[in-house]
Amino acid sequence: MGPRMRLYSPMAAGLLFAAGLLWCGIYLDDSGRRQSLLIPTLVRKPAFGRATRTQVPYPSLRAQNAGNSRQGRLQRLHSILPKAKTAVVVGGGWAGFGAMKALASAGWNVTVFDATPDPAALNGGWRNENDRPIEAGFKGFWWQYPNIFSLLDELNIKKDDVLTPYTRSGLYTPKGLYTQAPIFSDFPRLPAPFGQALYTAPLFTDLPLSDRLTIVGLLLEMIRYKSSSDIYKQYDKMTAMELFQRAGVSSALIEGFLRPILLVGLFKPPEDLSAAVVMDMLYYYAIGHQNDFDVRWARKPINEAIIKPMVENIMSNANEKQKVSVEGGSYVKEIVVDNKGATSVRIEKIVPGKGKSEELVEADAVILAVGVTGLKRILDGSSSLATTSPDLRRTAESMTAIDVIATRLWFDRKVQCPFPSNVFAGYPQLEGAGGTFFCLDALHDDPWGTLPEDGKVGSVIAADFYNSANLMGLSDEEIVRRLKEELLPSAVEGFKDAKIVDSWVKRFPQAVTHFAPGCADTRPPQDIPEINNLVVAGDLVRGLEHGSAGLSQERAYVSGLAAANKIISRFRLGTEHPILQTEEDEEQFRALQAVATQLEETREFAQKVLRLPF
Repeated sequence: MGPRMRLYSPMAAGLLFAAGLLWCGIYLDDSGRRQSLLIPTLVRKPAFGRATRTQVPYPSLRAQNAGNSRQGRLQRLHSILPKAKTAVVVGGGWAGFGAMKALASAGWNVTVFDATPDPAALNGGWRNENDRPIEAGFKGFWWQYPNIFSLLDELNIKKDDVLTPYTRSGLYTPKGLYTQAPIFSDFPRLPAPFGQALYTAPLFTDLPLSDRLTIVGLLLEMIRYKSSSDIYKQYDKMTAMELFQRAGVSSALIEGFLRPILLVGLFKPPEDLSAAVVMDMLYYYAIGHQNDFDVRWARKPINEAIIKPMVENIMSNANEKQKVSVEGGSYVKEIVVDNKGATSVRIEKIVPGKGKSEELVEADAVILAVGVTGLKRILDGSSSLATTSPDLRRTAESMTAIDVIATRLWFDRKVQCPFPSNVFAGYPQLEGAGGTFFCLDALHDDPWGTLPEDGKVGSVIAADFYNSANLMGLSDEEIVRRLKEELLPSAVEGFKDAKIVDSWVKRFPQAVTHFAPGCADTRPPQDIPEINNLVVAGDLVRGLEHGSAGLSQERAYVSGLAAANKIISRFRLGTEHPILQTEEDEEQFRALQAVATQLEETREFAQKVLRLPF
């Protein structure tokens, strides 16, 4: 073979190979015209030890007209296409189901494993022994929930069909009504926080104006705390109580308003909370925009109103080869990690009437959507995961969780509540817990389910207690007694003569994330650097680039979407799910924050100059 032939042989071989691929992708349609089935694929840099390809949809084939030669070509063609990937989502809730939605939309096989028997209400939802609807805590839908509201639009669900109108709320002390929250969107919009101050001014019954004005010091701190990451961490190491005192907030404002709000918003008193996380929550829910505190409620249990149609929509939109499922009653005992990443998940499944069974489920990717307590249990059984990830190990060792009690009371008569949603503040019967109560006959379409024998229905109350460690040891009867005889009649006198027809009490030990001082360093990131096919979701994650904050359904849902997007991006397989941002900061806050950032940069520069030898 001559030099010229040797020189062009690689090029000739390449052209022949390309022509062969092209011929594999050409067939004659019914009219005799040639059509191409060649599917472009891009071989990418290996994400997890092997190459992956991005698939472009191709025309449907008419197998009945296919000859043997064409069938062979198609088989060769399919051999170079990517196989569907499988993801395991550990934990349901807004984070887990958000991840499921994004991954399934991108064409992944997805299974959600959750310990609760019916996490998506696909089998009728949660009922008490008398077949009446119950749920684990009562949650609202606030003004800045753009992604959840967008989900309802996507599901073709009218908001008014599943959510109440925006409602007013009351805050009660043993003396009676202390203050109320108006519906801010009913008023002309003013720059924040002037609108909030103006429209709530006449609503405080027992807090002088001089005490209310001491909030100004806290607002000034709020301008500064995000001026740099170092400053944020300084605030994070401080307790909220230390911040309030430094800012000059009066004790009357702290005890009468801020303490009860934190107990039902972040589930801990100011002495036990990170000042930075508290300011995140206050800014998101109350300070940033006039309407931020406006809230709506689901017209029936959230799993039935939204999660069920969401999951049913995910399943109905899956293609015929796609496997999408929700497995309730499933406890994740171990996540197996080796040098390829998270490779499988060991599941213990409880089958009613059949006992327990174990299964090892293989996975290309894992999304961990559990709280602190769930993470600790999983790490206890996952030695390879605990050894590989110092971030998750630090979270499990350093972070704690909060006890919660949920109750529901059905009464024999209707009692008119001034406000459908309410906060208990300063009651000794709470023993340090935060308390809320909701008048479900004003919120839910059918809070009774099964009717009493006489067919008469009265009011239904959902009351929840947070930071409830001192109440966990009480009997169900004592918790119900305190509500019926002491707490409810103090707020709404009509409950004094009402009788209880049915009641339900459920304790949730170590159920909710505790954002303690210093948690900025102990909360897990979404990305686990040592395991690139495992991502974390949930309200406990740090570094989520979204305006939602605290213990919010929106933040949990967004964290699930974001976690799935990271997996989709790394595998280069599918389209990432869109995420809507909250409303941008108003101009006055942006200007003040820019000044604070400039001052902080100037201060840091001056410190560096002063340290120079000359």
